[in-house]
Amino acid sequence: DRVPSVLNGGLSKVPPLHWAAVLGTTIALEIYGMTREETASKTTKYIPGDLGFDPLNIARFSSDKTRFQLLESELFNGRLAMLA
Repeated sequence: DRVPSVLNGGLSKVPPLHWAAVLGTTIALEIYGMTREETASKTTKYIPGDLGFDPLNIARFSSDKTRFQLLESELFNGRLAMLA
C-alpha cells in the first residue's frame, strides 16, 4: 500500500471533511485579516499579513528598528523556504 500522493491519485483518498475544514479555516483567517485591516487603518499603522500572532511577545518589547529587522528576516526566510 503506497502513500497517497498527487501522482498516484491520492487526492481522491483524502476525506471530504478534511477539505471542508481546510477551506473553512482559510476563509475564517481571510475574513479576520480583512476586518483587522479595515479597523486598524482607522486607528493605527497597518502592516499587511500582521494578524497579531506573537505568542512569545517578542515584537512588543522591541524598538521600531528591531521590529523592522525581524519582519525582514521573516520575509527572507519565507522566500528561502519557497525556493527549497
